[in-house]
Amino acid sequence: MIATSRAPVRLFWNDHNRWEWLGRVALVGLAAGAVLAIAGLPPVDVHGPLHYVGIMDPLCGGTRGLRLMMRGHLASAWRDNPAGRVPAASGGCRVGAGSHRPDYWALG
Repeated sequence: MIATSRAPVRLFWNDHNRWEWLGRVALVGLAAGAVLAIAGLPPVDVHGPLHYVGIMDPLCGGTRGLRLMMRGHLASAWRDNPAGRVPAASGGCRVGAGSHRPDYWALG
C-alpha cells in the first residue's frame, strides 16, 4: 500500500523489515558496551595512527563514552564524546522496537 501526495515526501509500508541488520548491529554494540561496563577499558592502546600526530577523529573518546553510558554516567559520557549517545540511543530503540517479534532474534 502506498500513500502518495504531491509533496516530495512519500510514505509507504513494507511487508518486510529492510533494517533488520541494524537491529543485529545494535545488539552487538550493546553487548560490547555491557562487556566494557563490567570488565573495564581494554589494556591495549586503541588510538588510531593520526592520534599521535595530534589529529583527533570523531570516534575519539567513544570507548570511554560507551563504557560510561552503559554504567549510567550520561554527563561524563557526553563530555568524552557527545556523538556517542546517538548511536547507542538509536540502537536501543531499534532493539526494543523489534524485540516483540519471535523471528527478530533468529540469526539465519
